Amino acid sequence: MGDEEKYYSLIIVDDEEKIRNGLSRFGNWEALGFKIAAVYEDGKEALEHLEREKVDAVLTDV
Repeated sequence: MGDEEKYYSLIIVDDEEKIRNGLSRFGNWEALGFKIAAVYEDGKEALEHLEREKVDAVLTDV
C-alpha cells in the first residue's frame, strides 16, 4: 500500500504469550492492509484501550 492509503488498525488480545507473539509476527500485516495498534494479555487491557482509541479490528480467542 502506498503512503496515501489507509491501513486498518488492529489490536491482538490473547492470554498466551506464545500466541500473542506469533500473531503479532504473522506474515506481513501491512501487506494485508493492517497496522498493529497494540497487543494485550487480557480483555480488560483491550477494553481500556478501546475506551481511549478507536480501532478497526480486534483479533482474540474466546
